Amino acid sequence: MSTFVHFIDVGQGNMVLIQASSGENFLFDCNVTNDNERRVSNYLAEHLPRNSSIVAFVCSHRDADHIRGIEKVHAKYPIRAIWDNDFPSTTTTSPEYPTSGLLKV
Repeated sequence: MSTFVHFIDVGQGNMVLIQASSGENFLFDCNVTNDNERRVSNYLAEHLPRNSSIVAFVCSHRDADHIRGIEKVHAKYPIRAIWDNDFPSTTTTSPEYPTSGLLKV
């Protein structure tokens, strides 16, 4: 099995899905908005097998356009851990991480 890296078009910000050759999934940043939610959800559904989970959400920094919508992703594809640099956001409306079942590292 190969490793696949998906650069998902979310407009502003980043969202990268990494499907490792081991079968594990990783998500680097997230920016799911009202405007792109359907498109991003469809993309993830097309590329992630049913009942998939995400080993880790890797947050480059906590600005809203790098974490927005992570709770929506977590609801469909449970995230087991958050890898974060623990620096506070520079945006005033930065959302919080989902709290159920996550290990923050």
